Amino acid sequence: MYSILFGKRLVALYVCVPVMLLLSIIGSKSYATESLPPLTLERAAQRLVQQHPQLQVLDWRLKAATEQLQVAALNPGYELALGAENLLGTGELSGVKSLELSVALSSVLELGNKRQTRTATASAEQALLLAQRQANSLRELGTAAPAEQALLLCAATS
Repeated sequence: MYSILFGKRLVALYVCVPVMLLLSIIGSKSYATESLPPLTLERAAQRLVQQHPQLQVLDWRLKAATEQLQVAALNPGYELALGAENLLGTGELSGVKSLELSVALSSVLELGNKRQTRTATASAEQALLLAQRQANSLRELGTAAPAEQALLLCAATS
């Protein structure tokens, strides 16, 4: 009885496992070749610009500069202040008999085109970041292009 069970295990080990491995390899190759188009120099350059860490940092800084531009364009806000004095006093002034309430509404008055200056500064910072991103993209493409061209030449000769 032990030899029969041992024989079945051996068949499972030597037949089923390789068949499952073969099917998984065949299945993975067919999916991999169908989903990925060939890598061209143009696609490689696009990937480099989209996925380079230094360029991604500039993208986040550019988003922050855009938000700062929106904040700079806002008018100053209003503040509402409520105050209470002599609340819950002692003696003749106990309770709310001598309560004094005050309400204040305030805002900053901007003179001398301060808002326009703020928005112009934020816009200039945004333009500077755009120029830095463009310059860094060109620099990274310039450093990567010779290596990519060498790879394409090797692939073409083989």
